Amino acid sequence: MTAPGGRGSPWALSGVFFVALFIAGLVLSGVLAPAPYPLPGASSAEIMRYFSEGRTAVLTLGFLQALSAISLIVFAACVAAFVRGTASGTRTLSWLTLGGGILAAAFLLLAALLSWVLALTASEGGAALAGTLHYLIFLAGGPAHVASLAPFVGAGSVAALRAKALPRWISWVGIAAAAISLLCLVSLIWYPASIFIPLGRVLSFVWSIAVSVVLIR
Repeated sequence: MTAPGGRGSPWALSGVFFVALFIAGLVLSGVLAPAPYPLPGASSAEIMRYFSEGRTAVLTLGFLQALSAISLIVFAACVAAFVRGTASGTRTLSWLTLGGGILAAAFLLLAALLSWVLALTASEGGAALAGTLHYLIFLAGGPAHVASLAPFVGAGSVAALRAKALPRWISWVGIAAAAISLLCLVSLIWYPASIFIPLGRVLSFVWSIAVSVVLIR
């Protein structure tokens, strides 16, 4: 079997799985949920009702997000190995790629686990616990996860651009994704900046699929 990170490596499919599983979780939970997902700032009653009545949707979303996080770990290892093989002097970029990917996966997995906890305890835990867990889910799966994608996508793109190892448009999409993903941290002090969360996530998804396809081919 081809080594992870090498061209033609089947492990590179993990980039497609990372994106596909995440999107599948959103779609299925949207179909199964009795109401729209409560945004940060929603009342405790709304949060408790959603996680109690939509338990199946939340558990499904958490399960698929956990699988997505595991796929991201594998993909981060593939991309880091690819970066190491592009040219000399890329050791730091390789470690940034691997570290950012693992950290992003860890935050996504944390959001999935907290969702499971809230779905299973919403009716007994009380309004205060429900509100706290809901904010933690948003922080872990939103700004923390997306901002962590910045070093993963950005370092990999810079290394590929220097070595001309990927089509230039993929590298520039990755650099743009990294910049926008970092901007989502502003949402921690100014909520309207949370618009950068889906923007950074979508661009990172596009980059991940493109890099996955190139590595597979």
